Amino acid sequence: LDAGVVQAAKQQTFFQNCAARKLCNKPLEERDPAVHAVPEADAKSAPKGHLKPLGHPDFDETWAGAIDEVDSMDPETFWTSYWPKKPFLLKGFAKRSPAFTKWRDDDYLLNNFGHFKAKCESKNEDRLTDYCNQERFGQQIKCGKDTIPYTELHMKIKKFLPRMRDPSFDKYIVTQMPDAMGRDFMVPN
Repeated sequence: LDAGVVQAAKQQTFFQNCAARKLCNKPLEERDPAVHAVPEADAKSAPKGHLKPLGHPDFDETWAGAIDEVDSMDPETFWTSYWPKKPFLLKGFAKRSPAFTKWRDDDYLLNNFGHFKAKCESKNEDRLTDYCNQERFGQQIKCGKDTIPYTELHMKIKKFLPRMRDPSFDKYIVTQMPDAMGRDFMVPN
């Protein structure tokens, strides 16, 4: 990073809210690089590959960006060829689970899992609010008025399902899947 970008990062005030401004999915090359810059001392202590695109040489020679697509895999292949740092795509595996067809049916979900309580979060919260008015990395973090606070809500699945199709309902479930639902979902072994 050049000195100007690092200096801009040191002076940046954290009030930009990507969710409220609909910038979260903006391609990396269109973003202001100063947002991702860190002071040189912090950059030296950051993990190798931090803030680098996938496939960057800093990650490791064990993976250069190509991702293998496999239909199945035995445990020995996983442990010897992929663990701990090589990603792969287990193609079509989810379609083999009973959940792939059963969970498309709202009646099935309501009758079998409607009584479970789920933790829901907003799709557009800005986790920056966790740090508003605090000092981080030697800088006071200020949040703008457009910052959407983190909120969580608990509701039964039978209440969530009818509401999830409403475009104004901006929640999604973040609860770990109950054991009863796990019976419908195959996990690679």
